[in-house]
Amino acid sequence: MDAVTTGPSIDILLVEDNLGEARLMQEAMNQGRVTSRIHHVRDGVLALDFLHHRPPYVNEPLPDVIILDLNMPRKDGREVLAEIKSDPWLRLLPVLVLTTSHADQDILHTYKLGVNSFIVKPVEFDKFMELIRVIEEFFAIVKSPKDWPMRREEIMRRGDVATAPSRPAATADRPAAAPVRPAAAPARPGRSMLWSR
Repeated sequence: MDAVTTGPSIDILLVEDNLGEARLMQEAMNQGRVTSRIHHVRDGVLALDFLHHRPPYVNEPLPDVIILDLNMPRKDGREVLAEIKSDPWLRLLPVLVLTTSHADQDILHTYKLGVNSFIVKPVEFDKFMELIRVIEEFFAIVKSPKDWPMRREEIMRRGDVATAPSRPAATADRPAAAPVRPAAAPARPGRSMLWSR
C-alpha cells in the first residue's frame, strides 16, 4: 500500500557518498507520510555547488534541511559544515550530521562549528529506516521562511543577520538567490538527537 502523504512538501539536501545508504534514505522517505524532494550529492564539493547555485544546480532551491555525512571524498563534511556556518546566509539552514562516527572529537568539533544535531547512524536496518522518517516528519512541521518570504532589508532590520553582505546580482549563469531559511536552535552536544530540550 502506498504511504499517505500529508502537509507541505520539503526540500532535503542529502550529502552522502555511499550510494547504498543514500538509496535507503530515499526509500524510507518515500514510504513516509511527508512529501519530500530529495536532492542527493555525493561529496562536499557538489554540496557547496548546490547551495551556491553553481552549474549544474543553478535552478535548484535552497533546502529546508541538510543531512550531511562526515567522511567523504574531495571535501569532507567537517569542511562543508565550516563553510556553511561561516556564510551569513547559508548558516541559517539547519544541518544534521548523520554519520557512523562515535568519536567524541567529531561530536564536539561539529557542535563548535554550529551543527544543529549530531546523529549516529543505527546499525539495525529497521531503526535506520525509522530514524530517517522521524527526521523527515520533524522538519515538515518546522517553520521555514518560504512560508513567509522576507526581503533582505527586512531581515537586516529584524537583526537575524547582523552583517550580511549583499547577494550577487543575478546573471546568465547564476540566478538570484532564493530566500534564506533560519536554522533551528542549536542542540546541546549529544550522540543522537533532533532538537534541544
